Amino acid sequence: MFLGLCLGCSTVPDWVPPWWPGSEEPAPIETPAQRVERYRQLEQQAASLSPQQQQQLSQQLAQALSQEPDPLVRQQLVRTLGRFPTQAAAAALFAALKDESTAVQLEAVAAWGRRSPQEALPVLQQLLQKPDTPLDVRLAAIRALGELKSPQAVQVLAPLLDDPDPAVQYRTVRSLEQLTGKRYGDDVTRWKRALAGQPVEEEPLWSVQSLWRRLF
Repeated sequence: MFLGLCLGCSTVPDWVPPWWPGSEEPAPIETPAQRVERYRQLEQQAASLSPQQQQQLSQQLAQALSQEPDPLVRQQLVRTLGRFPTQAAAAALFAALKDESTAVQLEAVAAWGRRSPQEALPVLQQLLQKPDTPLDVRLAAIRALGELKSPQAVQVLAPLLDDPDPAVQYRTVRSLEQLTGKRYGDDVTRWKRALAGQPVEEEPLWSVQSLWRRLF
């Protein structure tokens, strides 16, 4: 594919097809599956590109995302953009949180979980505070917070222990375990006491509940 060509040429970059946005050459007709494969290859090669190439390509990917009618292709576009540490990619990932497809929203949430805590924390917190956020997206945001490895994420998660939905409580406990390395079981009262600084005995590693969670 085109990324196998010369990287870093001084004129028109060979790693961008001549028919991409901004060119006068018409794009070839591609099936959705072909577009998915092309964007998947970009995802795999994103880390090897220079910052300038990442910036230029992420801008073009963001434009492609805004014009792509197929939700499966948009999913892959979002997954690819998640590999680009640029502001253009961040803006596109933020917009993808409002995509009409829940699957695309979930992909965008996962991408935010791989970005820096400074970028991701306010975005994920805002998503959790919106009353119209779908449950699947809320659960994905809670999971993403657990992957940020940031103490500040604990503060964002703590209020969710009072959420009336058992699925939200369960996912919050799992993310808190991931962030703190502590094991206080599934009792949210124990977690609230521990987060408030009160002494709480941890659950033994060999407990049935702990083994069940590690298996599933």
